[in-house]
Amino acid sequence: MEGISSVSISTQVMSRQHKAEAMIAGEQLRLRLHFGKLIKDRRVHLRTYPNCFVAQELVDWLTVHKEVPDRDTAVKVMQRLMDHDIIHHVCDKWPMFKDAKLLYRFRKDDGTFPFSIEEKVFMRGQSLYEHLLSSRECLLQVREEKDMHYKHCFAGFQLIDWLLQNGEAESRSEGVELSRMLLEHGIIQHGGAPNAMIHNKN
Repeated sequence: MEGISSVSISTQVMSRQHKAEAMIAGEQLRLRLHFGKLIKDRRVHLRTYPNCFVAQELVDWLTVHKEVPDRDTAVKVMQRLMDHDIIHHVCDKWPMFKDAKLLYRFRKDDGTFPFSIEEKVFMRGQSLYEHLLSSRECLLQVREEKDMHYKHCFAGFQLIDWLLQNGEAESRSEGVELSRMLLEHGIIQHGGAPNAMIHNKN
């Protein structure tokens, strides 16, 4: 039973990590498409669809900008975002992403994003990450442990200190609980042993 339970927990963790990766990639893509004006209001058959993009134009953009090697890969990438409810067809008529002149939209742009506990944890993690990058002293550094080098890493106790100093947590215990939640949902991961936990320096 213990073995089955361990496999189940491991599967859940992997699923959360895949979800987190898709959400991060989707949000980065959404911001870039807004900046590049691919996401905009579009009028079709006397009806205006706000904040949407044309699938075929997006596939063109992904291939031209070398984000993917070919159009088939672009479709697979966007289908993954559909599978995670990050984008959808503007009329929800097509469950599959098609390389065609069809309109799709990021759910975050129309308020239909399903904010479960996982999504709320992701949004908190995304906010913390942006806050970290904008800090004067960034915690994300190259660190060495047992002759291994890890990029963009931080020590657990340093993250707790940072959360307290920047008003992101009211106590060390709250900071540890928040960090463990981010770890469990795949927003952050341990740079060394996979079963290690975030610890308070005390």
